Amino acid sequence: MILISAVYNIVIGVLLMLSPIGANPAFYDLAGNAHEVSGFYLFLSGTIDLLFGLLMIWLARITLAGSTQAYMLINVLAVLNIFFGLLSLPYGWFMVAVSVLALILVNLPGSKAFLSQRI
Repeated sequence: MILISAVYNIVIGVLLMLSPIGANPAFYDLAGNAHEVSGFYLFLSGTIDLLFGLLMIWLARITLAGSTQAYMLINVLAVLNIFFGLLSLPYGWFMVAVSVLALILVNLPGSKAFLSQRI
């Protein structure tokens, strides 16, 4: 789940960083109304998403090693990811769902036991 989240954040981050190229970047809401967005906001959002995705890849590495710090980091980063997903609604529902699923899975007893290994 962490790797899925990481890949999603990296892809969205790169797309957001490239989206200001051109004139007047805009998005359409569910009602079909166009809303212009500043290029700086899109680039900054893309940079944050890209960094977050790279952080998630690092987190996946320490999770596979069974690190004790991974449990806390997964919980904190999943909550942050839910927050950023909610800020990008209606397009962030997939990310919110993946992060909620990650929170549920990491808090299962078997996951807690695996992540409490001393490495």
